[in-house]
Amino acid sequence: MRLKSGLTFLVIVTLFLVVGIYSNQERSRLVFSGESEHWKGNFRITGDQPWVDQELTLTFIGPNVPLDSDIHFSFTSPFGGGEVKGARLKKDQTVTFIGGGTGADLYRGPDEEVRVMIHWEGFQEVVVLKNIK
Repeated sequence: MRLKSGLTFLVIVTLFLVVGIYSNQERSRLVFSGESEHWKGNFRITGDQPWVDQELTLTFIGPNVPLDSDIHFSFTSPFGGGEVKGARLKKDQTVTFIGGGTGADLYRGPDEEVRVMIHWEGFQEVVVLKNIK
């Protein structure tokens, strides 16, 4: 009985240690932001190597554009890139790209920039996003 209680106690202590160690690990995060004449952009990349999550949000800040307009955009970053064709603005005038992957080095890219090329309603614009965090 004593051995069983001792083993149970040891297992519980081990679980608390493991949970404590992993809950104290912070995910690395970089945030890039920038603005052009008609668009504002925010790009967040979070993760722990080798896994990263990317989120690019573009907000239309120019005169109203119809919500049913096709928005095409592509971006390049120190962590890869992406392309979206035929996106639609939400009511809050935003469009979002969410992606993820492996192999990004979050310590390599803080001083680099993200370039976003946007096409809409016959217009084209580049937004350069700089690291703010």
